[in-house]
Amino acid sequence: MRALRIVAIVAGALVALLVVGFVILVLFVDPNSYRGKIEQAAKEHTVRVLTIRGKLGLKIFPRLALSVHDVELSNPPGFGTQPFLTVQNASIGVKLLPLLGSRLEVSRIRLEGLNIHLISRGEQNNWQDLGESEGAPESPSTASSGPGPAVSIEGVDLTKSSLVYRDEVKKSTTEIANLELHTGRLQMGPDRTVLGNVDLQGSYLAAAAPEPGTPPLPQPATSCVLRTATA
Repeated sequence: MRALRIVAIVAGALVALLVVGFVILVLFVDPNSYRGKIEQAAKEHTVRVLTIRGKLGLKIFPRLALSVHDVELSNPPGFGTQPFLTVQNASIGVKLLPLLGSRLEVSRIRLEGLNIHLISRGEQNNWQDLGESEGAPESPSTASSGPGPAVSIEGVDLTKSSLVYRDEVKKSTTEIANLELHTGRLQMGPDRTVLGNVDLQGSYLAAAAPEPGTPPLPQPATSCVLRTATA
């Protein structure tokens, strides 16, 4: 019994130290001072330029949360100067105590004013480089490390957003404006992945390139709504 009491005291002290450490981090460390390092890290790991124009926000209560404003990610070389995506506001939070039990519990991920521009050129596109590392062979240490921690996300809220897809081979453009996406809880484990309710809506517009010398014709937008529910 005494040994269990000592273990409990030590564990409580460790938790207290972690909390105090995070409080000190929030009170005395300005996340905006790391803005340049974040942008430089993105440039070193991709061929794109990440620009953070707004402020970074960091808080600890009731969970460790990070917010960012006015972010832009460039296109890869050869796809023009228009940004690949821009975000007006984004926020994410992580509960601290579940981390001690190898569980990652994320609060709702909120994205406001997300605008994405996709360009396809047959076998080439402006997003394929973002997933190239996924096909890299695993190192022996990674393969033998076992399954990762269980991940739970309360949901995703996407508002005031848009998606533009331009196929330069077919010379067509598809756009979804006023895009809204709201999901239920997402749970990911070694055995299965479960996604709760999904509510998606927006205005769909598709147009083909006009013949040379012909002015483009206005195309009516079509409202699209998708709702799914889990039992």
